[in-house]
Amino acid sequence: MRVQYFLIAFLLSMIMWVLSFDATRDAYHAAEYAHVIPNEHIRARLSHIL
Repeated sequence: MRVQYFLIAFLLSMIMWVLSFDATRDAYHAAEYAHVIPNEHIRARLSHIL
């Protein structure tokens, strides 16, 4: 019975982690698209060229 509780808690925590990761990633991309934060990939490439 304890193994089932552990498995349920583990699966719920993994679902919550994935949902929070997706929400954070979507918010970051939306902020990048709105030019609120700079695109770090472009900045890194320009620093190597210059």
